Amino acid sequence: MLVTRASHPAKNYENDYLDWIHSDSGDAGVALVKEYASLPEKEREGGCFYRFLYEYGEKAGEEKRIPVHTPHGPVLLADGTVFYLGKELYGDDVFSVYTSADGGENFEKTGDCPIPEGYTKDQFHEVHCVELPGGRIMALFRTHLEENDDTFTMFRTFSSDRGKTWSEWEPTGICGSPPHLCDADGRIVLTYGRRVPEYGIYGREVFPDGEISEEEFKLFDGVNDDLGYPATVMLPDRTLLTVYYALYGRDKKTSVLYTRWSL
Repeated sequence: MLVTRASHPAKNYENDYLDWIHSDSGDAGVALVKEYASLPEKEREGGCFYRFLYEYGEKAGEEKRIPVHTPHGPVLLADGTVFYLGKELYGDDVFSVYTSADGGENFEKTGDCPIPEGYTKDQFHEVHCVELPGGRIMALFRTHLEENDDTFTMFRTFSSDRGKTWSEWEPTGICGSPPHLCDADGRIVLTYGRRVPEYGIYGREVFPDGEISEEEFKLFDGVNDDLGYPATVMLPDRTLLTVYYALYGRDKKTSVLYTRWSL
């Protein structure tokens, strides 16, 4: 299993984020950050990483650096290529394509995905991709059209040459983000969170040509805006499992929750 992560430099947590950490996790979170001072300098640098886990996570392979990151990580294409479109968080904040021909052991840069004219790099984040029938790749981006915009949306672009070039980006008009795309045995499912009323975790079907259904369905009814980041997989019995975070019931802290459902 290939897993990815990203971490800010330790000084960011120690200086810029400490008040936020305290408000979110109290003294325990602050105490944890204080332990960062004892980390080796290499670990304090932060960055984007990937590694393999084996035996259901009991064993871990060597962790390696990669310039790009996106929360839901790379995707596996039909020809076995591991395709990773992400943002260079600690470089120029551009979106770049890295691919692996050996199952994810080693990656090389194979393309760029420049943002559309008239927008800034700070408006686009957290991309996820899917390979459509016929081989085209569709990418959806978390998009903020205004500063501190809670009604974030998604933009879409396509590549027909494995990420070397991309079509003109276009807005989807969907209220919610960030996107997750799941190929459910030939039917593609988009799931996302909405942080404005009506709060919740939502989904739509994506058609083979990349068009997104106008029909929206709700997987979880949220109580406030502290929710999101759904990820969906198909289980052996062909039902779908979507995992996300949100408040549960009258809890004061969020939990990792799931919904099991069918198309």
